[in-house]
Amino acid sequence: MVSYCESRGIGGIVVNGSIRDADALKDKVFPIYTKGITPNGPFKNGPGEINTPISIGGKVVSPGDIVVGDQDGLVIIQPENAEKIAKLAKGVTKKEHLLMKKIKEDGIYERPWVNKVLSEIGCEYE
Repeated sequence: MVSYCESRGIGGIVVNGSIRDADALKDKVFPIYTKGITPNGPFKNGPGEINTPISIGGKVVSPGDIVVGDQDGLVIIQPENAEKIAKLAKGVTKKEHLLMKKIKEDGIYERPWVNKVLSEIGCEYE
């Protein structure tokens, strides 16, 4: 099924369940997101539906939604929110790069929220 999807230009697969043949699929570049692994094959109980809302991990995914994933998991983005989310994500990435640069160059990681909590509970720190 994965080979067929690849040949059709599909960008990845999200399964709200388990898959089999995980060992054969682990070296593929093709992204596959699942809840787990099973030795059993799929049920063949119908063609399913196309262009209808579904639920993945308790999140409703509607036709046209943007699904983005990496090794940490998936994010579902409604198209009308995509531009705003992209700008916010770029801001977070920039902030994280600056933070990492400061850590690497100066050995400093400023975290006032942690210091505040430590002070409130009477913990001494340097």
